[in-house]
Amino acid sequence: MPYYCTVPRCTSMAGKAKNVSFHQFPRDEELAKLWNKILKRGKPYTKYSKVCSLHFKPEDYTITSVGKNKGQWRTLRKDAIPSQNLPSDSPVPYQSHRNTGSWHSDNTPPSIIDPQVHQQMAQAIYLQTMLAIQASGSVEGINSSIGKMLCICF
Repeated sequence: MPYYCTVPRCTSMAGKAKNVSFHQFPRDEELAKLWNKILKRGKPYTKYSKVCSLHFKPEDYTITSVGKNKGQWRTLRKDAIPSQNLPSDSPVPYQSHRNTGSWHSDNTPPSIIDPQVHQQMAQAIYLQTMLAIQASGSVEGINSSIGKMLCICF
């Protein structure tokens, strides 16, 4: 399963981004918390959370060589702190859903759409779907359902 950079608005994904490396959060808990705060993730980091090299300076890396023509690699220094391409917005606190494992905002703004308008929109979408089904001829006897919907919507 491919992994991706967990920094908000960063689209780096392993295998897709060239010359980009991915790093786990530090083992040092205080440094890891600092990373999380700087990166404005708004949710806890896990052992699977990764940050791509686009968020570090070249001097945050140590270059290691293995003799002549044997190659070299770079390693992120243990005290490195992300400082490049950081998110500018403040974090949105998140809370995990127990059953789904998905995330949602704790401070979700009140619905912008009036509930009555929302219901009418949903009914209109349903009506359009039923009309499309009827036009395709795949369902018979749908006229009564459409008639009921017309009464509810309008």
